[in-house]
Order: sequence, then C-alpha cells, then structure tokens
Amino acid sequence: MRGCSFPCGRAPISCGAQQPLPRTPAGNPPNAHAASPGQRGCRHADRLHTPGALLRKGNRPEATVLPAVPVPVVRQAALVATRPGDAALAGSAALRAALKTSLAPDACDVLVSGERVEPLTVRRLSADKLLVSTQCWMGADNVGEGYWVTNDRAPFNPQLVTTSGSDEDEGSIHAAHKIRGLGDCWSSDSWTWNGRRFVHTADATTGMCRLVAAGGAWDMPILVTRVIK
Repeated sequence: MRGCSFPCGRAPISCGAQQPLPRTPAGNPPNAHAASPGQRGCRHADRLHTPGALLRKGNRPEATVLPAVPVPVVRQAALVATRPGDAALAGSAALRAALKTSLAPDACDVLVSGERVEPLTVRRLSADKLLVSTQCWMGADNVGEGYWVTNDRAPFNPQLVTTSGSDEDEGSIHAAHKIRGLGDCWSSDSWTWNGRRFVHTADATTGMCRLVAAGGAWDMPILVTRVIK
C-alpha cells in the first residue's frame, strides 16, 4: 500500500513503499509467505518485540518503531471557464489522430481500430490545456473511457491519464469497475487535476469476491492521499 498506514497493536505503522523490509542476519529478506499478515506488518514497521506489537510482544521501547509515512497531499486546481471554440475541437480530425499516437495498439480498441467512431468530449482545464475523452473499450460488465490532457491547439501533444475512466467531475476523473459480473466486488480509482497534470489520488477494491454484499463488503485502499480544494 502507498501513502497510508494501518494499525499494528496500539499505534499506526507505515505501509508505504518508502520503508525497506528489514533483513535477516544472513542478509536476506524475511520469508513473507511464512509469516502472517499481522506479523509481516509488525516486522515492516520494526514493531516486533515491543509492547504494542500485534504478535511477538516484548519490552523493546516503542520509540524504536518506524514512524508512519505521511499521507501525500494533493491540491486540486480550479478549472478555467470553457471558451467558444472549445466545442468545435470535438470534431477535429487532427486532434483524434493525435490521441491515437499516444496509445499502444491495444490500449484503446475503439479509437485505434476505427471500426466505429465515438464522439470526443472536450473540457477546458486551464488557459492552454484541455481534457479530452472518448470511449476506449466495452466489455460484458464494464466500459472504459480514455482521458487525455492536450494543448488547446496544434500540436496537441496528448498526455494519456487512463483508458479505464468512468466519469469526470470538476477536475476529478473517477473509475469504478466490477471485478466480476455478479457485482459483489469492485475496483475504483481517482485522478485529480493539480493545475499541471492529473495525479493518481485513490486506488481501492472492495476485497475478495465472496458474495458477502452487493457492491462489495469492504473499502480496502491501495493508494491513499488527501485532496485539498
């Protein structure tokens, strides 16, 4: 998990990738498969053998425990009002061609194949940047929209954000997809406009697909940030 923490005993521990796993006396990483999740978490935070450890409690001082990684802060930028000529760019063949150049051959089948032409949606982000979107793929249970940041005139220089978006709202792109058709487990992501680019600000699932609840039973974050408007 990135930019977040979870409890191990009485105090939070880091689950950020910034802290390396401790090594055994032989210099090798511990066998992650042989340890329980709680033990791995306590080892990762160097909390083993302290009073607050979930497992293997001891008398080692709590002051030796690694601190939690701070949650990253992203400042969401306000959008600029749409200009009269922006809507016309949705019909630009040059813009559509530029979007294709930013893609791998199988990244956005609908756009790349040209078998059917889906409309472009254009939204102004700043004085010289636009957000352009169009449908990229459709499956039995999910649909993916492609989102790009482009210049507002040629050369458009498109920068791909995602090909699996679901919707956009005032500078935030969201994605929500069923992991399987029954709808008992989902994945979700969010990206936030900071005035220069879209930053990945959330990534989560609802856990394993076990028919516990429609829409998923839990909120299990993989990426956590704090977005400030």
